[in-house]
Amino acid sequence: MGKYFYKVKVTLKNGQPTEVEAKALRGLDTVSDQIVEQSLQEHIKKNFVCEGAGATITFHLALNFEHEIEALDQKQAELDAKTAASAATGLASEALVPLRADQICTSMGKPVVPDVYAFGTLILHAIAEVKDSKVAFVDIKLMRGSTDPSVNEKFIKAVERAMRRTYVCPGNHVFEQEFQFSLS
Repeated sequence: MGKYFYKVKVTLKNGQPTEVEAKALRGLDTVSDQIVEQSLQEHIKKNFVCEGAGATITFHLALNFEHEIEALDQKQAELDAKTAASAATGLASEALVPLRADQICTSMGKPVVPDVYAFGTLILHAIAEVKDSKVAFVDIKLMRGSTDPSVNEKFIKAVERAMRRTYVCPGNHVFEQEFQFSLS
């Protein structure tokens, strides 16, 4: 099935979570996402411990669902989503790594803007998974673009190339970034 990304916000008091909010950035489907989000929230409230008196931390999770789920009907889809959520809960215990200031990218080269004939604004939303300080996986979604698909594709490739080749981000984590280009 592939990688799915969730943004998690945890409010702590005496090192224990008091509030947890999980939101799909790139998820499965509406029903499955709700189940995975709820499972993540419950898992974090039950198992997450952090040093410090109180704070709010935000981090990203990249979950890899390796099996194919075919929904035959709504009941089957809900059953399959519960299975996926249970798998996500197991993965979450290994993947919960809060983003800290020392994990912010120390080098981020700019994408080489392709030479195109187009007008308007092009906006891309990227989610990147970093392994051993290098961008290992990039998922880019077109938020606003050209009516010419080849123009959009050129910008997507330019952003992905820049992220993979020039970004240095100490540690292992997931981050998101938005790119906006003015075309004239």
